Amino acid sequence: MALQVGRRGRGRPPKTAGESKRSKVFMRMRPSVKAALEAEARQTSRSLSEEVEARLEASLRGERSIDERLDDMYGRHAAELLKLIGRIFRGAPAWAGVSAEDEWLNHPIAYAMAERQIRRVLERLRPPESPQTLSGETPELYADRLLLALASTDPNVVSASWAATVRDRLGSRTTDRIFEVGQRIDRERRGEG
Repeated sequence: MALQVGRRGRGRPPKTAGESKRSKVFMRMRPSVKAALEAEARQTSRSLSEEVEARLEASLRGERSIDERLDDMYGRHAAELLKLIGRIFRGAPAWAGVSAEDEWLNHPIAYAMAERQIRRVLERLRPPESPQTLSGETPELYADRLLLALASTDPNVVSASWAATVRDRLGSRTTDRIFEVGQRIDRERRGEG
């Protein structure tokens, strides 16, 4: 048998030293998800495996960028405290025996549990020599201004787009409560208590 020069053997060429093989991962997915991934893979000229890998890598990078975005928006310390409070919010439904998908903000026991846990965290983290009196606007007045901004549907208000987004994401029952709170704050400010 004569050796043919210039012809490659069957299969992929062997990996060179230093080149690593990719790990194999077997998984199940719904046919609709697979079809969507295959369509995206065709558009990006990738194999299905390459498309899945690229999306997983992007999601892992996204986790880090969420931290960076929170840091940019609120500062590093406030961002970490917000994540801690977020964990409390995630656990509040379980404390009350309701599912996380329920509008737990409208469930009195879940809400009370979250409120107590957040208050406890803030009390425990209070600096040792906190001032007893504050100058300027009180924290309560600032919180009321934020709630009034959320309750405002005036498109000319600076925070109108932010408020609309928050209301949409909170759902109708919580938004109705925000409107009620806004009306109550407005009456209090006018002295109608």
